[in-house]
Amino acid sequence: MQGLGLQGHRRAGHSASGAAKGAIDKVELGNLTHVLQRIEPAIAAGGTANRTSKDKALVQQVAEKNAELTVAKILAESPILKDMADAGDIVVVAAMHDIATGEIRFL
Repeated sequence: MQGLGLQGHRRAGHSASGAAKGAIDKVELGNLTHVLQRIEPAIAAGGTANRTSKDKALVQQVAEKNAELTVAKILAESPILKDMADAGDIVVVAAMHDIATGEIRFL
């Protein structure tokens, strides 16, 4: 993004996300419970009734959707960043980091 003359903010999830796995399995663990509940909208977007963290494709889908929803939330809750993005001064994008290969994939 900087090579394009833009400043950017990236919200990156990552493959094999422990948070996505915990949220899928509805883990309750002290203060972590509240954090995992924030991922629930990404799970709901998948519409799966038989959810399990053993389903690698589901974990990936939830992690990607969570990154996308987080970008939308950042822009919705920050009028300053939204105005800057609308003006083309910054770019806010979701991305995924593959922890096995190190590759970053923009969504």
